[in-house]
Amino acid sequence: MGITLVCLARTSVAEDPTPTPWPTPFYAVLYQNFSGIIGLMDLYYDWENGRNLHLIKNQYQPIVHDMEFNNGTVLKWSTSSDCRNLDVGVGVLPPTWLKGATYLGTQKEDGFTVNVFTKADFIVYREDVVSKRPVSWTFYTGRDVHVMSFQPGYVLPEENWYVPVECFLEQEKYDLTASGFHESMDPFSETREWMISGSTSA
Repeated sequence: MGITLVCLARTSVAEDPTPTPWPTPFYAVLYQNFSGIIGLMDLYYDWENGRNLHLIKNQYQPIVHDMEFNNGTVLKWSTSSDCRNLDVGVGVLPPTWLKGATYLGTQKEDGFTVNVFTKADFIVYREDVVSKRPVSWTFYTGRDVHVMSFQPGYVLPEENWYVPVECFLEQEKYDLTASGFHESMDPFSETREWMISGSTSA
C-alpha cells in the first residue's frame, strides 16, 4: 500500500522547515491502526544508552515487550516462556533519522496545525508547527501512528529494563524483508527495514 498525499498549504518563506531531531531520551504514548488492528504503545526512547522499549497493548491481547538495542538485538516477550531473541542487524533509530526529508507544507492533523515531511517514499511525518512535537506519521505499508502524549527528557528507571533470563537462551537471525514481517503491531518495524536498506542518515 502506498502513501496517499493530500493537498497541503505552502507559504513563501526563505527556507523550508526541517524535522526536529528527537530528544535523546523521551517517553511517548502512541495509538496505532494497522490494517484495522488497533493498539496502544508506551515508547521509552533512550538513545544515550543505546536502547528503547515498546510496551505494545493490542486490543484484548497480553502486553508485548519489545526491547531494542544498538547492537542489533531485539527482544520480544509477553511472558518469559515465549521470549524471542532476534538479531535484526540494525540498532536503535537515531535522533536525526529524518534528516534530509522533503517538506510538503502544512495541514490540519488531530486538531493541530502541522508541518508535513516525507522521506524516500517511506514515511509521511507530521509535527506541530509551534511546539515541534511529533503528532503522527504514516508508513508506506499503511501503518498509521498518532502521538497521544510526549515527554522529552524522561528516562525509564533502570529496574524497568529487566529482561527474563529465558530471552538469552537462543538467538535467531531475523530477515527484515521476509513476507509477513509487517503483520506485527511493532510501530517501527518499517524503520528497521529502512535502516537495512541504507536510507537513513544519522
